[in-house]
Amino acid sequence: MLSLRYIDAIGFDYSSEDLFVSCKKNLKVNAEIDSKLFEKCGVDKNPIAFDFRYAFPAKERR
Repeated sequence: MLSLRYIDAIGFDYSSEDLFVSCKKNLKVNAEIDSKLFEKCGVDKNPIAFDFRYAFPAKERR
């Protein structure tokens, strides 16, 4: 398995910034969650923590 990690920290204030806008702008990653998910559940759409992971299989084994 190949792991790619972004190791340079980017300062982020969860209380005053939109995490998804920041990821799109700074990391070129679109990780938005549809706001309809949060409309009737009493949960704020802005997270207080973020852990995002993808796993891709290799096309061929070496």
